[in-house]
Amino acid sequence: MIARAIDSYQSMVALDDTPTILNLSWTQDERPFIQPDISAVIQQTLHLETETGLPEIYRYAVTDPWGDMTLRQAVKHFFSLAHDDFSLSCGAGVISLLAALAYLSQGRRVAIIGDVYPDYPWYLRQAGREPYHMAPGSEQDIGTAMCAVGADMLFLERPGLLNDDYGDLVKLRQLCQRLAQRGMLLLIDESNANYCSPTYSAVTLLGEMPNLIVLRGMSKGWGLGGLRVGLCLCASELQARVRQTLPPLLNASLSLRIAANILALGDSTAELRAQITRHKRQVLELFDAQPLVAASSALPYWFLGPEMGEALEARGVKGKHHLCWRGGDAAITLLRLSVPLLPARMTRLQHCMTSYSDSEGTDGYR
Repeated sequence: MIARAIDSYQSMVALDDTPTILNLSWTQDERPFIQPDISAVIQQTLHLETETGLPEIYRYAVTDPWGDMTLRQAVKHFFSLAHDDFSLSCGAGVISLLAALAYLSQGRRVAIIGDVYPDYPWYLRQAGREPYHMAPGSEQDIGTAMCAVGADMLFLERPGLLNDDYGDLVKLRQLCQRLAQRGMLLLIDESNANYCSPTYSAVTLLGEMPNLIVLRGMSKGWGLGGLRVGLCLCASELQARVRQTLPPLLNASLSLRIAANILALGDSTAELRAQITRHKRQVLELFDAQPLVAASSALPYWFLGPEMGEALEARGVKGKHHLCWRGGDAAITLLRLSVPLLPARMTRLQHCMTSYSDSEGTDGYR
């Protein structure tokens, strides 16, 4: 039975480090490497809100129910878009967008490429659609296979957790064109693309692809999950169809204002990306003797077999069991660990893995 990603957190008592546990079950030390300081930007926004009589708190955004007016210029700046030929609708994080867009397909099946988070397949089933798993292949083969199974929409994550088969925009454009010729939609979840430069995004293809939908969030990289802001950017031709499935007024006006001010900064994660690269290399060297599964190169994760969890916790390191859906009720479970980015946390990981004393006083690996 497919379970949503949120369900994997139900058994977790704490998400922070403790005196005895380095908690690498999720990322929690990214913001110090974001420039300009987004905490200062948020504080300035909140200060202005209080100084001007709480206008966003009292605002009922019936004239901007999907947040387009609030965020459009900031989105254009962030992605360096020189045109207005796109639609922008906001949701309460990417999760709410995936849940709503599960109803977008007019066919009985939705094709999904590769191993993905289990959430979208779960929501498709609630919407009465069948998620159909496909291995990556040529653009022509994908369109033909989708026709054969009655799918009119393709979903992929970019970058994927374990690979980035469609990281190249030229290849992605070709895929999108092939699908457009058959009247098929391409839905891309770019939640993880916050760990890449804005120029990486498929949003740069909007204006030339009439069948493209791209989802973005504020949680990854920026660590602003509490804002609950997700962006659905799509071809202008798809706006009416998307907004028929996506409820209006999902976002607090103040959350949208904060998101706009952060996006207006432009590319603020260059140093974060560099730190991820540096520390990820150190982690992979540290775990060189272990059977690793590498995450996509831009992502701050590495994976071990789930059986390693107990041994790691004995050394004071906690990971998280991560499900990747791969068709039907099939899934693979990996132990996901986040790369510690602060030097003190990296030093602590190195100490845990190179110097451990068990109850009998024996140093070394257990």
